[in-house]
Amino acid sequence: MLAGETKAERRDQTAMSSLDQQKKTLNSHEINN
Repeated sequence: MLAGETKAERRDQTAMSSLDQQKKTLNSHEINN
């Protein structure tokens, strides 16, 4: 973490990371079908 980051920014980054993970999971499901 950067020292200047706020809690809100960290929360946004966590949310973005989960969205990226969900997209990757969806993409792999589509490829498998």
